[in-house]
Amino acid sequence: MLRVLFFLVATACPAAWAGSAPDACQLLTAIEASTVAGVPLALGGHAGGGECRYYGSGGAAANALEISVKVEPDAASARANFARWAAPAPGSSELAIVPVDNVGDQASITRNGSSRSGICFRRGAVLVRIGVHPGVSDSALTAAAITMLSRM
Repeated sequence: MLRVLFFLVATACPAAWAGSAPDACQLLTAIEASTVAGVPLALGGHAGGGECRYYGSGGAAANALEISVKVEPDAASARANFARWAAPAPGSSELAIVPVDNVGDQASITRNGSSRSGICFRRGAVLVRIGVHPGVSDSALTAAAITMLSRM
């Protein structure tokens, strides 16, 4: 399932977003998602607001980048829920979670072997998760998070 591909990242929450998530597809464009994934991606699904999916020509099974954004009631709630939001799907024997400094208020990169990678970050009350299949470099994930943070 594609949800397994995601890994969360948390970012800032302007007052205008209180209670509703920003449009995830506006935080990272298809061109930028393609740069992260290293292959051309196109919009594959936009559930509106806090969900956005980009897929390669082979569909989600071949290449995918998915974004989830969630706004908590306040920064304290987001901080308390970050670990659960950033937790990858269970069942991997090759799971690695590494904290990342200087990205939002809190961030971590998650890897499930070479098959999936992601970054989760938090700024204020906003939690963000980016998942990529197949996995990409830590620098590509961090660059995506920084780009998204600049738009929040």
